[in-house]
Amino acid sequence: MNNLKKSSKNETGQMILIVLLYAVGAVSVPYAKFAGYIAPDNNSVKFIIAFICKVLCAVIPFILIADFGYSDLFKFSSYKFKRLLLIIPCLLVAVNNFPILPMISGESHMTATGIVIPCFVLYCLSIGILEESIFRGLIFPLFVIKFKKAKNGLFWAIIVSSAVFGGMHIINLIGNWGAIGAVITQIGYSFLIGAMCAAAMFFTESIWIPILLHATFDFGGYFIEYLGSGNIWSTPEIILTAVLAVIVIIYILFIFIKADKRHFYACLNLTDIKSD
Repeated sequence: MNNLKKSSKNETGQMILIVLLYAVGAVSVPYAKFAGYIAPDNNSVKFIIAFICKVLCAVIPFILIADFGYSDLFKFSSYKFKRLLLIIPCLLVAVNNFPILPMISGESHMTATGIVIPCFVLYCLSIGILEESIFRGLIFPLFVIKFKKAKNGLFWAIIVSSAVFGGMHIINLIGNWGAIGAVITQIGYSFLIGAMCAAAMFFTESIWIPILLHATFDFGGYFIEYLGSGNIWSTPEIILTAVLAVIVIIYILFIFIKADKRHFYACLNLTDIKSD
């Protein structure tokens, strides 16, 4: 057992703090905005620069995932492919963040064309790579260890790690105190998305699934801001989102309660944790 793996198990609180400090530095930087100073009139270049920066920042979390003993999260297997069906409802939530109904009704429009679209897709993918490698690849498993002696420890690991992920978005208040209501809302739905991504990783035992879910969710959420114009939320869209959220929350809880947790613990090399 290497020193980092020992530290993750014996000094879990300190490791959580170190990873969080890295997250504050790596996640809170507005890469796209800074890239805009380099290429103010070229969104394609701006997105590519931001993509490169975020992927480079994800190198350290990816290395730590392996060093902490969670490298099975990178691997593919027939067991994992079979469990992909379990995350279809989660995928529907991510896709629904795209303004589908407003675009059908004509309230929103896509205005971007050409190379900027795939560049934006790469930018959204880099958000998923960086944030999921930190919060689901590292912080979530570390909280699994932290709560290993607690009743329903895995459940609380999902809740607390997702709350930390949601709370990180309070950084968006810096220089923008007038948007406190919007930031609080963002913290709330980020907590829910974080919990959904953690559940998806639990179901599939793969870090790639939450990365794709996160990237898809952000593509839909930022679509109008970067690639289109018009209204993001219509009344039917709000109703659909709320109904879908309730259904998926119930679904995730049902599957989670029924699931055998031992296989997931083994994936993280945490065989000393009893299934709860």
